[in-house]
Amino acid sequence: MKELGVRLVFELGGYNREANGNENAVRHALASNCRKKPFIDSRVANARINGIALLLLIIGFSGLNTQAKDIAVDLNQVPKIINDAVLAAFPQAKILSAGQRSKDGKVQNFNVKVQNEGDTFDVYLDTAGVISSTAVQVAKKQIPDLIHDTALRIFPKSKITEGRRVTDFKTKKISYCVDASHGRKIIEFNVEPTGKLISQETIEE
Repeated sequence: MKELGVRLVFELGGYNREANGNENAVRHALASNCRKKPFIDSRVANARINGIALLLLIIGFSGLNTQAKDIAVDLNQVPKIINDAVLAAFPQAKILSAGQRSKDGKVQNFNVKVQNEGDTFDVYLDTAGVISSTAVQVAKKQIPDLIHDTALRIFPKSKITEGRRVTDFKTKKISYCVDASHGRKIIEFNVEPTGKLISQETIEE
């Protein structure tokens, strides 16, 4: 390359490098710029970061606000594996009604109300037909104060609308499940007799 007295301007990777004149200067400018890190406009970088942060916020917010949904199920629509499991555990039982709980569009468990030897109670099972617990409805005035206080401490200004005494099918341990509502919000609390919270879940109205 002959010297032409031409002013060459290189813009490689977002960096400017000027060379006047001869071939050596041009090569030096080219090599120097190629060794530099690729340039990313700060506005583009900030936009990408903000976009990622917004996406994570949306995902996190959606997860925190996921609600369970309880729906009734016609008895002729109850899966056979569920019916068989209930009747295997309680051979004399008469199935009265059934329901299922879904979350994110996926069925989590089933509850089947039965009448067995004069008692009426709910049987809770997972989708594989494994019984987790049974529950008996209790009047609000029969809910222990410790259970009531735990629910109201976590969900102030709410009212207890329903209560169940739950028996773990394997361990036979007792707990209480209560529904507390305020406005359009319903939260189900599962609490030990001592008042210790086991779990809570927001229920779609």
